[in-house]
Amino acid sequence: MIDFESQLSTLLDDVADSVQPRLDADSIFAPTVAAQRHDPQRFRPRSIVAVAAAVLMVLGGSAYAMARLTDEPRHSVTPAATLVPETTVEPTTSLVVPPTTSTIVSPIVEESVTTSATTAVKRPQLTPAVAADPVKAIPHPTVPPTEPPKPTEPTEPPKTTEPPKTTEPPKPTEPTEPPKTTEQPAVIEFKAKLGAAGLASDPMQQGFFGIAQPGSAIRVESQYGVAETIANGDGNWEVTLTMLDVPPGTKVSVRITSNTSDRVYEFSLLRPGPTTPAIEFTAALGADGRANTPMTQGFYGTAQPGSAIRILSDWGVAETTAGPDGTWEATLVMPDVPPGKTVGVRVKSNTSDRIHEFSLQRPGEAEPVALPFTANAALAATDHTPPFNEYWGKSTAGAMISITSDYGSTQVVANGEGKWSARLEFPGAPPGVTFNVHITSSKGEGAFDFPLTVVAPGS
Repeated sequence: MIDFESQLSTLLDDVADSVQPRLDADSIFAPTVAAQRHDPQRFRPRSIVAVAAAVLMVLGGSAYAMARLTDEPRHSVTPAATLVPETTVEPTTSLVVPPTTSTIVSPIVEESVTTSATTAVKRPQLTPAVAADPVKAIPHPTVPPTEPPKPTEPTEPPKTTEPPKTTEPPKPTEPTEPPKTTEQPAVIEFKAKLGAAGLASDPMQQGFFGIAQPGSAIRVESQYGVAETIANGDGNWEVTLTMLDVPPGTKVSVRITSNTSDRVYEFSLLRPGPTTPAIEFTAALGADGRANTPMTQGFYGTAQPGSAIRILSDWGVAETTAGPDGTWEATLVMPDVPPGKTVGVRVKSNTSDRIHEFSLQRPGEAEPVALPFTANAALAATDHTPPFNEYWGKSTAGAMISITSDYGSTQVVANGEGKWSARLEFPGAPPGVTFNVHITSSKGEGAFDFPLTVVAPGS
């Protein structure tokens, strides 16, 4: 490859010399280059360069072709002061077709031109390395050259279909600024704590403090007293609960609430002092039951201070609370209790599991139980002197039973169980006479008739 480059460089230099020959230092005249006519069948130096470049492109750097190109004989150009008639020389050509390639390399014909000097002294001829004129004609080779393969035409790349034009998405609307809202105040959690300790003095006092929503109403309550306050602008609050009549050693329950929270705080406070001993729950009858309407009954007893006492029956209920000393009393009112009616009463306390029971009876007679009226007779005929008969039956307790006839009458009262009986004599009844005995009840429906015949004694 390096040898080819050097030969190609030499060839190009010869072409340059043919165009502008080098001057002879000993020459007495200035040589010129004779103009040659254009012949389409003659190669020019410019064609040689073009052929060399084409061979390089087609053969792709084949060493054989490069060597073949540079081994061709050179043309010569003779500078002359006068024109020399052109001499046609039949070229002698030789074509070598390499077996391994189908490319034809055109032969180069060496041509000589005679020049004459204007002076008598002969000067040596200038023999340029490259001929000025190309070959007139190229004889056909005896062996037909193999045509080089036609370069395949590059196929056009498939046309790509343009993607469908997509419609531009709608421009997003600029978000509108939300309406400015007034800032809500921060929510403060409701809390409550003990302040100053409970005091033993009368009355007992206890301080409380905490936080809540500003303006909240705070309520502190117990069974011995109530205190209220309002949370200030910072949410702080404090209050003192005063508890009246708290016995020494008594536990007090306190509830703290806020109207702005569902939360409830509960505290258990113990008043200093000796602890009150446990009091037994007792209950006793007070005033006797009264016969007037409604019936009333008094009760009293003891229980733990503050205990809720409940007195109940089927006819009424009464409630009360044990005092600080543990004593209690109440009156039970029972409307509509009939006279003589027995009433059951139960007394309970919320601080004890014990239950007291009482049985009360309203003064007066109790209403008897209604019984169906019945009557019976012992005899249908009598020979007694004087004649008599016995009758018995049932009716409502206290009912008046009436027995009547033409020869004698009587009345009896049904006892508490509703039973009645009677023996009735008929002193005026003559023997052999039959008469009727009629029986009725004041608290029963219906009547009974019994016939009775008087017979002579011994008959």
